[in-house]
Amino acid sequence: MRRSQCIDKRLHRQRGVVVIWFALLMPVLFGGFALLAIDLVRLNLTRIEAQNAADAAALAGARQFAMSNKVSVAKAYALSFARRNYANGAKVMNPIIETGFWDLSDPAATWHTTKIGTEASAVRVTVDLGSSFHYFFGSILGIADPNVQASAIAAQQSSAASDHAILVQ
Repeated sequence: MRRSQCIDKRLHRQRGVVVIWFALLMPVLFGGFALLAIDLVRLNLTRIEAQNAADAAALAGARQFAMSNKVSVAKAYALSFARRNYANGAKVMNPIIETGFWDLSDPAATWHTTKIGTEASAVRVTVDLGSSFHYFFGSILGIADPNVQASAIAAQQSSAASDHAILVQ
């Protein structure tokens, strides 16, 4: 009998320890999740900024390509618009700009570097931030930094009513 009373007293003294451990570890656990969430939101924002820069440059380049029909002018115009944008807190500096043609009447159209038929003048812009994006807190957890890249294709559409560039991809 004496032995069971001793065990009962020990167990009784241990009561509430789980609550203390829970209270001590909860801020650490929630803090880790909050820090990781900050990194993921920042990554999403950077991707959106890169996509906006690619979209703006492609639209501007396609419009200029159709108006001047000169590749160098279209590329310079697209580069100018891309460099007006920021991604990850820095100006977009070296986007990849290509000119070509896109068939707007075919939903399954592909990119052509030479005009085959009735394709519209198009510009493809790729904004690649490379290794410039670094997690603030993800690196502590051993998460590798992602390669942030965005691409856009815009073509110049001409009709009797209007003349405008549209994003096709």
